[in-house]
Amino acid sequence: NMKKYLLTIILFILIIPTVVFAASTCNPSDIEIKSITLSKLVGNSEEVTQATVNNKNIDIDVKLYDPNDYVEYTILVKNKGRDEYFIKEEDLEEGQFLDYEFVHENDSYKIEPGEEKEITLRVKYKERVEGNANYVSTDSLSLNIIDNQTVKVTNTLKNVSVAVIGLIILVLASIIIGGGVLINNKKMNLLILLICLAILIPINTDASCDATIDVDVKVELDSKNAIFKAGPDFNMQIKTLAGTTIGDNGPYTSNDTILAFKKSTTEPPQANKNIASADNSPLPIYVWFDNGTIYWWSEDDTPSLGENGSFFLAGLNNATDISGAATIDASNATTLDDLFPMCSELVDLSPISNWNTSNNTNLTYSFYGVKATNLDALSKWDVSKVTTMIQTFGYTHNLTNIDGISNWELMLILLANGMYQM
Repeated sequence: NMKKYLLTIILFILIIPTVVFAASTCNPSDIEIKSITLSKLVGNSEEVTQATVNNKNIDIDVKLYDPNDYVEYTILVKNKGRDEYFIKEEDLEEGQFLDYEFVHENDSYKIEPGEEKEITLRVKYKERVEGNANYVSTDSLSLNIIDNQTVKVTNTLKNVSVAVIGLIILVLASIIIGGGVLINNKKMNLLILLICLAILIPINTDASCDATIDVDVKVELDSKNAIFKAGPDFNMQIKTLAGTTIGDNGPYTSNDTILAFKKSTTEPPQANKNIASADNSPLPIYVWFDNGTIYWWSEDDTPSLGENGSFFLAGLNNATDISGAATIDASNATTLDDLFPMCSELVDLSPISNWNTSNNTNLTYSFYGVKATNLDALSKWDVSKVTTMIQTFGYTHNLTNIDGISNWELMLILLANGMYQM
């Protein structure tokens, strides 16, 4: 008889995990996403691609230009089941650079059987943390739908009906084998059945299921929120970092040690965080000198020149590489005079070929003394507002071809009136 009792115990041990895994009363197919629509654009934010729904997957593609920008989407969800469901805000996953939240008054959305509920999802720019230089962010988050507000959603659904049927079969088998056939004791059989029901009921009552909506969010953070300090101040700063003593000549002071001006691909260590941004710049720009090179770095990959871009890289006698200027936005600069004067080893001007100079009015001494052999890099420059061009290309004895500026009508007028000198 002892073996028979052991057999009954073993069967009960097999029953318990079946009950646990069968603990689910809801079905993910009960939840349906009917639609998603853009409901609000705040600031300069824009929708790049219209949001789409594929089963329970939502794709959102938006662009945020400023930390105060955000977008809101209205998601229409329907409960096709017979149980009430809840959508819990705290179950939203947090993005690395973005915040997601439901905009509503209560702690959760309750969806009654057969009801359609509008959910407002807000996607906003997380407050900037220094060093997070990521301007294209793609996140995935789950909007979790659960059948019991107090239970955490599990990740694996089990087929309830099959599991319950299997449970009943095991219970009956244990009674028959352990008691019905081998133990002629009806009270014992009834006790065993009651124990099985006692195990089943509480676990099934606390059940939860995974009925999530997966949201794939792509956000481009295209912020122009870093601004260089005024050109003369920036010029004197980088020369000082390179060991040059700035005298009475200020930005006219010559420097022989800076050989290159480059953009760093990594944030500088704390010791090199010399602020080179304007006081009104929302984001900092850092500069430092290392082995002949001035490096700059910012969270903004395309920082702006301020209105005064004068003397930006003036007087770097031995500089041959200005590649760090390639991603700088010059569209706000109203004066670019003395930009590269006496950069007597500078041949390659291509890094500034795409500069937007439409607001610039002054090119006096801008390329005075450079070693360039042609001006092809300046063919796209907009000089329509330029009124002063004294000695723009003065002392450029290596020039053999100026076809690149053949469309500079203003220069030809100035030449004709004797107001411009090579």
